[in-house]
Amino acid sequence: MQLEILIDEHEIKKNVKEMGIAISNYYSEGTVLSIICVLKGALLFTADLIKEINLNTNIEFLDISSYKGKERGEIQLNSTTDFFIKGKDVLVVEDIIDSGNTINYIVDQLKGKDPKSIKVATLLFKPDVYNFDMKIDWIGFNIKNEFVVGYGLDYNELYRNKKSIYKINDE
Repeated sequence: MQLEILIDEHEIKKNVKEMGIAISNYYSEGTVLSIICVLKGALLFTADLIKEINLNTNIEFLDISSYKGKERGEIQLNSTTDFFIKGKDVLVVEDIIDSGNTINYIVDQLKGKDPKSIKVATLLFKPDVYNFDMKIDWIGFNIKNEFVVGYGLDYNELYRNKKSIYKINDE
């Protein structure tokens, strides 16, 4: 298995900074933004993104999984959603959105908690395989339908610590 660089760390940093500015500009001054980091993949992205958001924030973590190796599986909620978001502006931060099954599941779960608003930011988006009409509010990079690792994304829990995004070549 070989890794081929797809997006280097400098592009990621630049993009995350721009996204943080855009998110800050979207909300009115004084907004307290409740950020929900989708574990484990979005941890590094969320950590960098919140440093670029010029608002008061609080953060919660949602542990959910839908992949085994390279294969999409059943969505499995590995933590509770007992955090209080009623009447709050919520930003869900994802590492990657492909089919949309996971993010739509998450948003549906959160809507039941009566937040003021729910917005979604993702580092990576695969528009060719996305199956839903729900708008993704902030997208870092559109990519092809390839399996990628690095910057929080893994293959069987490996490669999360890579600073860039790589596609896996099985040759």
